[in-house]
Amino acid sequence: MTLKWLKVWAFGIGMALSATVLSCSDMYDNENISDPQFSDAKNNSLFVGRYEGRWIVNRQSAEKAEAKLDSVLVLSRLPQKEILREVTGKNDQNETSDNTVFTNCQLSPVIVGYSESSTYFNFQPQSLEFSTTMEGRNYAVILYMDLEASAMVYDQARGSIAVTIKINHVDLVEKSGTETARKMTFDKEIVITFSGNKK
Repeated sequence: MTLKWLKVWAFGIGMALSATVLSCSDMYDNENISDPQFSDAKNNSLFVGRYEGRWIVNRQSAEKAEAKLDSVLVLSRLPQKEILREVTGKNDQNETSDNTVFTNCQLSPVIVGYSESSTYFNFQPQSLEFSTTMEGRNYAVILYMDLEASAMVYDQARGSIAVTIKINHVDLVEKSGTETARKMTFDKEIVITFSGNKK
């Protein structure tokens, strides 16, 4: 991720979140983002902590969640109902809310730049996964990230983070252990954003 692209991304996420509880639209205007290898990193541990916030899915407010950030980012939950609704086109996903097990909600962020008030991250290659029940069948739901369009910003003044994950591919794999197990593949673009304030 280049610094030029990072500036474009930072402005875009500010615009996308401008209508949420965490308003980011004024965080990145005219920010002078510098390369981390030439930056003073003495305060880069300020982002470490726990955060409370809410998910946004394709610009629609979704459920609440928590995050823990240190060397890794651990998310308490994903907006599974909204993701499955976007993927399958089905509005009734109530069954999933009581039958979801999050098996991989951990991301590995890498610092890619600093500005006067913010720290910028991208993510190492990985996928997110949760297990759910639909129509009486158990599925592993695997979300594949577009790393060029996924990133995180920590804002020091607000004590807040904004995590944007662009999903460009989803696999639903039935957990039946048989040769007739279903596998459904969706090339669907979904943008999920977690916005949270430090507890």
